[in-house]
Amino acid sequence: MPVAFEAPPNQPQVVETNTYVPYETSKFQNAYAWAASQVARKLPASVETLHTLESLIQQQMNGNDG
Repeated sequence: MPVAFEAPPNQPQVVETNTYVPYETSKFQNAYAWAASQVARKLPASVETLHTLESLIQQQMNGNDG
């Protein structure tokens, strides 16, 4: 059974916007983990500094959750 409409459907509206939408990715995290392991392997004395850096990064991220 065909369906008939009195008027054609409205034209679709295209809305363009350039609003920033945050998108979380682990690309930097993976690169940092690889680089930190390379530095720790080549410079064993830097391990404590790398742990301190990771702790400070985590503190900053936890402070910026809101």
